[in-house]
Amino acid sequence: MEFDARKEIKLIIEKWLKDTLKKSDIKENDNLIEKGLSSMQVMQLSGILKKEGLRISFAKLIEKPTLNSWFDLVANSKTIKKHSKDNKKSNDGKDSFNLTDVQYSYFIGRSDDQTLGGVGCHAYIEIDGKDIDYKRLNDAWNKLQYRHPMLRARFTEDGKQEILDKPFSEEIEVFDLSNLDEKERKIRLDEIRENLSHRKLRVEMGEVAGLKLANLSHNRNKIFFDLDLLVADVMSMSILLKELGEIYLGKELDNLINYTFKDYINNLEVDSEIYKKDQEFWKEKIDSFEIERPNLPLKKAPEQIKETRFTRRKRVIEKDKWSKIKELAASYKSTPSMVLLTAYALILERWTNQDKFFINLPLFNRDLSNENLKAMVADFTNILLVEHERKNDTSFLETLNRISKTFIDNASHSSYSGVQVQRDISKSQGTSINVAPVIFACNIDYPLETEMSKKALGKITYMVSQTPGVWLDFQSYIKDGDLILCWDSVDEIFPEKMLDDMLNSLEEQLLRLTKYDDWIATNENSNNYLQYREYKKCNFNYNKLQSMDVPLGEKSRVYTTNLTVTQNKMIDIWKKHLDIREISIYDNYFKIGGDSLKAMGIINEIKRVFKLENQISMNLIFTNLTIERISDKIDEILEDIEVYSI
Repeated sequence: MEFDARKEIKLIIEKWLKDTLKKSDIKENDNLIEKGLSSMQVMQLSGILKKEGLRISFAKLIEKPTLNSWFDLVANSKTIKKHSKDNKKSNDGKDSFNLTDVQYSYFIGRSDDQTLGGVGCHAYIEIDGKDIDYKRLNDAWNKLQYRHPMLRARFTEDGKQEILDKPFSEEIEVFDLSNLDEKERKIRLDEIRENLSHRKLRVEMGEVAGLKLANLSHNRNKIFFDLDLLVADVMSMSILLKELGEIYLGKELDNLINYTFKDYINNLEVDSEIYKKDQEFWKEKIDSFEIERPNLPLKKAPEQIKETRFTRRKRVIEKDKWSKIKELAASYKSTPSMVLLTAYALILERWTNQDKFFINLPLFNRDLSNENLKAMVADFTNILLVEHERKNDTSFLETLNRISKTFIDNASHSSYSGVQVQRDISKSQGTSINVAPVIFACNIDYPLETEMSKKALGKITYMVSQTPGVWLDFQSYIKDGDLILCWDSVDEIFPEKMLDDMLNSLEEQLLRLTKYDDWIATNENSNNYLQYREYKKCNFNYNKLQSMDVPLGEKSRVYTTNLTVTQNKMIDIWKKHLDIREISIYDNYFKIGGDSLKAMGIINEIKRVFKLENQISMNLIFTNLTIERISDKIDEILEDIEVYSI
C-alpha cells in the first residue's frame, strides 16, 4: 500500500475518533478507553479499516488503544483487497433474500415445538405523553412504514424474507379510556399490556410492527409500540422512535429505497481465510472443555414449559454512582460494558456453583461508516459466546481483566458467528439444547429515547422483551444519566424469589464498585454457596431431567422397569431401527447412533403403531431426542385426539 494511502487512513481514524468521542483535544498517547471509547466502537473501527484495505484485528486495536499505537499498526499492517460491493444495488431479479444467522435462529424459535419457543423475538414499549393528535400520529407512522422497507417485510415458510409494497396495516387502533374511573382504567390498561406485550406478530403475513394509542383523562395519552426483532436491532428501535417524533412534529424524511437491507445482505463478502481461522479457533475452544448450560437452580425444566412468558425486573444505579464506577473503570483501562459483564458473570457463578459456562452476547455489527446503514432499520446483530471460568480467591479487577481478555479473543474471531458455534456444539454433543440461555445485552452506548422523541411523544414508562430459547436476558440502558438494569426472564422455570435475590446482588455488587478498595478485594462468591444450595433444593427433579437430556458429556445410563405402554412400544421401535439391545428412555437419540435417515423409518413406524398420520414429523425426534420425552409428546397428541373425538 502506498504511503499516501496509509496517510489518508490515519486521517480517517482521526476523524472517526473525533466524531465518535465528540472531542477534539485527543493527544496521540492518550488512552482512548479512558477517554470513553467502548469495545463495541473499537470493533467498528476494525471493520472500517478492513474496508479501506487494512487487516487490523480488534484484539490488536484494543490491546494498546492510543493513536500512536494505531498509527504504527497502520504503517505495518498487512494489506487486503478493498471492499468494492458495499453500496451496490442488488440486481439478482429475485424478490426474496436470505436471512442472517441470527434472524434464522429467531425464525426457528417461533415454532411451537421448540424449547421455550412459540414466541417471536419481540420488544414492547409504552410511552406516556400528552395532547397526542391521532391523525398526525397515524400519518407519521405510515410515513415511517414507507420510509423503512423492513417495516413492510414478510417472512416465508422456507426461511426467506421479502419486502411488500404496503405495510400490514395503515390504521392505528385507538382505545378511548378517557371516561373510565382510575380503577377501571388501570384494569383496561393492564388488559391491553397483557394482549400486546407478548403477542406473536404474524410475520408470514407482513405484520412485523404495531402502534396503538390510548386516550386517557386530562388530555393524557399512552402509546403502545411493539416490534418483531427479525426486522430491527436496538439501534433501529432508537431510530424509529426518534424519526416517529420528528415526522410527528412536521419534519419531512425521504423513503430509504435506494439501498436496502436486501442490498446489504447481497453485498456481504466473506474473507475465506479469516473465516477458516475463526472456525478453527472455535473448534479448538469447543473441544477444550466439557460444555454445559448454566447450572442455575430450576424448579421446572425449560422443556416442560408450555407457554413461554417473560417478566421484567428493573433496578437503577443513580447517575453519580454510575459516573464513579465509569471513572474507576477508566483508571483501570477498562470499559463500562466489561465491568457490567464481569459483575453479571460473578452473579451467575455464585448461583450456578459451576466451574465454567457460556454467556450469550449480542454484538451490534452495524457499520456506521457506511452512510447507507446509519439510518437503516434492520437487524445487524451477530452473536458472540463468552465463557466465564471460576477462579477462587481473586479480586473483581483480576476477574475483569480475565473476562476482558476472553471477550477480546472471542470477538476477534466473530466472523464465525455464535449461532454457528452453537450448531457445532449441538452436532458434536448430540443435543439440541441451548448451551447459552443467559444473555448479556449492553445498550449503554446509544440511548433508546432522545430529547426529540420525548418532546414529541412522551417518555418511555414500560418495556419488556422476549427471545425464544432464552432463560434470562440482562439488558442495560442509560436514561437521564442513570444506569438502568433490566432482567427479562421466564419466571416459571425458576424458584420463587431467586431472580430478585440475584438482581439485588448484582445491584449491590455494582454499588460496591463505587469504592476503590472493592475493585481489588477478594471476591466473596466462595462464601455464597449457601444461597446456591438453598435454591438447589427446588431443583432435584430438574437434575434428573438434565441427566435424561444427556446434554453435554457422558451421563450414567438409567434403566427402569416402571415404563408406560407408549415408552415400551418406543423402546421396541428404537431397538429395531437402531439395532441395539439395551436402551434407556433417557438415552440421547444421536448419542446411540441415530441419524436423519433412521429417523425417517422410526417416524413411519410410529405413525403405523400409534395410528398417527398427519400429526407428527421427524421434528418429533429432533426436538425431543429421548424416548421419555417423545413418549410424552405422543401421549399428549393421543389425548388431544381422544378429547376432540368425544
